[in-house]
Amino acid sequence: MPRYLFRLTSPYTGEIFDHVIEASSVDEAKKKILKTVVHDPKDVRLTFKVEETFIIAGPYPLVGVIPTPYIPMPEEKVKEAKWLKGALGREVPLAIGSEPVGPPKLEAVKKDSLTWFVFSRPIRSKAIRFLTRYPKFEYAGKEWGPYEPGQIEDGLTWEKAKDLVKATYEVVKPLPDRPFYKPGDEITVSEPEDIEWAKKMASLGYLKLVLPPVAEWLYPTYEDKVSYAFDIFTPIYERARSIARAGNVEDAILYLVEWSQGIPLDYLCQILGIGYYKAWRTIAENAQLRPEEIKKIRKNFLEHATLERWMPELKEEIANKLVLPKKEPKLIVTQWHDRIIVLPTKIKTTEEVLEEIKRIMAETLKKYPVMTKEEEEKYRRNIRWWLTKQNYVRLTYWLY
Repeated sequence: MPRYLFRLTSPYTGEIFDHVIEASSVDEAKKKILKTVVHDPKDVRLTFKVEETFIIAGPYPLVGVIPTPYIPMPEEKVKEAKWLKGALGREVPLAIGSEPVGPPKLEAVKKDSLTWFVFSRPIRSKAIRFLTRYPKFEYAGKEWGPYEPGQIEDGLTWEKAKDLVKATYEVVKPLPDRPFYKPGDEITVSEPEDIEWAKKMASLGYLKLVLPPVAEWLYPTYEDKVSYAFDIFTPIYERARSIARAGNVEDAILYLVEWSQGIPLDYLCQILGIGYYKAWRTIAENAQLRPEEIKKIRKNFLEHATLERWMPELKEEIANKLVLPKKEPKLIVTQWHDRIIVLPTKIKTTEEVLEEIKRIMAETLKKYPVMTKEEEEKYRRNIRWWLTKQNYVRLTYWLY
């Protein structure tokens, strides 16, 4: 279908950006753009419906678009993927079967009146192609298959996909790069890199295939990443960091959560430069969890404990604190998809945030002059916009 380019402006930030619409004609493209909801490119957590006044130019027909070398992820799958909610906009579609293979990692920091943090997580495709006929089976409460050779499946979990692509080899002679294996030993591989290594070793006569796979990875070399943005007023961020550097980790966590108005736990740890154990202990001591949240959040906690190889007594300490009643809980903890979100018990007002920023600036800059009315009003507008955006993010991405 033909593609048409529109140049738009955001009603929130005034940012100018391009948006592409697929339509059969120019007239249809004009009608379709007015029914489209788009993301603000400066902060994609904000969305708006396109109106005539937001269109600067277009539509321009696009020709000669080079297709991607893989099957793109279907639009309905993109909308269903919770891990894509709140992600920064992309120009290139993800491949079919795309899933994150790790938690978000801090990638960039940009400071102005707001400090912007960009977090990224790697993406791989878990889509597989069957090599042989495979019967129907039940998995995760659902029936799958039957499958014919060449059929593609992208809806299974990583674990089940790995089970179907795994292959077992027998060591024929000592391996040059893995001398700890002896002739007669068996090696089972399922990761794309390990499968390629095993195939190479088999072609050189070091391994012999004894149990062939049922399927193969559709895109074994495919790699991408998805990015997210998070922002905090710079004076508040600097204040939280200084508290953490002074060794007051609990105070730093409580302060950052209170004034950031809610933050994913993995962001919090990286922004403050602290480990998961210290963060978890503080949260367990200060949060009153709802009974329905305890089970799934405790599972998330145990998974992180395994990744970081915590001692059994440390796991037990935090597990016990998670369920203990708190006299005066200072935090609210909930889970969104695979992310732990930490929220304050009370949302701040515009005036409260403004007074806190003025207090920090007065403490930090001893000779800082009193703000003029114009400066205060500018800060007030920025804070009001920021708090509105934070509320929108909470309701749209974190809690639902």
